[in-house]
Amino acid sequence: MFTIIEGTEIVIARIGRTQEEFDRRLDKVLDASVKLLGNAVKKNISLTCHSLEGLAEMGYPYAVRSPFNPHPGSPTYLVHKQSGGLVASMRSGVSHLPGSGVYTGYVGIDETEAPYARYVIMGTRKMVGRNFLTGSLDEVRDEIFNRFINGLRQAIIERRM
Repeated sequence: MFTIIEGTEIVIARIGRTQEEFDRRLDKVLDASVKLLGNAVKKNISLTCHSLEGLAEMGYPYAVRSPFNPHPGSPTYLVHKQSGGLVASMRSGVSHLPGSGVYTGYVGIDETEAPYARYVIMGTRKMVGRNFLTGSLDEVRDEIFNRFINGLRQAIIERRM
């Protein structure tokens, strides 16, 4: 015995429209989230309150031999701007293959423009690492998560109407 299901074309069309609406909503959320993270990274690598000379006078706060935070109460991954090369080498982007459910956003440093970035992040035998990328993500992680939850919620609510 067979069961005949009628109206499958309508159901498939509705599913397709729902996927398009989700894609459109999440593309906007992803773009805004990447901008939010990019702003956090930029802020965290743009401190101008100490020059190289000032840091030397402080006793090299990022030296492995005796590290200390020159900004008590602030995160330890903050980076003082010297040449502006880190900020200039920032790259970000978003990508999404429609209908795949895969969304990708990134914020990073182009090491061809700032090859020293890995040493700032990972540290050296003489300098402690300051992972401003992970630190910045940690700062905005909850807000990004909430943006995605709210974006999905709005897409579902709009679809019901």
